[in-house]
Amino acid sequence: MTYISSSEYLDIKKFAVRFLLIGGLIFCIDKGLAYWSTQAAMNDLSIPESPVHLYRGDTNAEIVFFGNSKTHVNFDAAALSAAVGSKAWNFAIDGTNIEMARFLFEEYLLHNPVPKIAIIQADYGLISKNLPGAFRSYLVSPFTNISPHTAAYFNPGYRDKLAFFFFRCKSLPNGEGIGAIGRSMINYALGRCASAAPGDSTNGSLFSPPHIDIEAMKKCWDDVPHKAIQLNTDKVAEYRRIAETAKQHGVRLIFYGPPQYGKMNPEITSEVDRLFGQLASEYENAAYWNFRELPELWQHPEWWKDDVHLNKDGAEVLTRKFIEQLKKIPEQVL
Repeated sequence: MTYISSSEYLDIKKFAVRFLLIGGLIFCIDKGLAYWSTQAAMNDLSIPESPVHLYRGDTNAEIVFFGNSKTHVNFDAAALSAAVGSKAWNFAIDGTNIEMARFLFEEYLLHNPVPKIAIIQADYGLISKNLPGAFRSYLVSPFTNISPHTAAYFNPGYRDKLAFFFFRCKSLPNGEGIGAIGRSMINYALGRCASAAPGDSTNGSLFSPPHIDIEAMKKCWDDVPHKAIQLNTDKVAEYRRIAETAKQHGVRLIFYGPPQYGKMNPEITSEVDRLFGQLASEYENAAYWNFRELPELWQHPEWWKDDVHLNKDGAEVLTRKFIEQLKKIPEQVL
């Protein structure tokens, strides 16, 4: 029989103690980071892209927007609210995919009164295999502690938690970074909240004022993509799930086709129009509003940031066109 010497026993004991201490420290860091990120996210209303208002349930919006930057910067929700007499709120987030738009729509219904109208971005970029788009999980990971729906959807790891931390650093004004994070945590500890950015009037906040290259914009007419669109069936299924959810909750659904500077390959546009036209026809509560080709916008390249994003002037024009369409909806719906 082999016996463990006293020195070996002490080494094993030291190892076990260190293991437990390190494990306990990691556990505390994890719980502390999760707690901090939740409290920071719920109490800091200064980040335009954060879906904090969705989770706080404080928008009381009757018209809600979901999509990516083509929806976020292309509408003035405050002007729309004033024109139709129904509060609008834009929850679109830059660089996201249709899966995240669907997720946020479902999450919105769990924390807020049911809206009358939901506008969902519907374009080739969100149904194509070729074009990028991400589920920016770090924006919702802080809310897993307060939303069973979010918690059940994914289990955030350190990558998401740290990504949210650094996202807040870079999103705060004037590059204040870590210093602003520290003040934010102190403000929270003292029961204060950061000043709220009006999410229902955010317009163009994702981009700095651009230098408009008129000649480059005009070339968009010549650089028409000729590669046929490759549909992603999983992404198409996300739209159908959105339609089913809207139907179950009695929400009028509008698939919105964002404007494009220059005409696209007709093979692509016809396939996109066929898909969303078919979806709209299958659901009594749905419609497809296509704003892809608007001569009013084409005549003014200075109203564009690039070939798919409008600047403030362009967004005002598109918002007016959208208001004209909304006013055609029966008053009892609005």
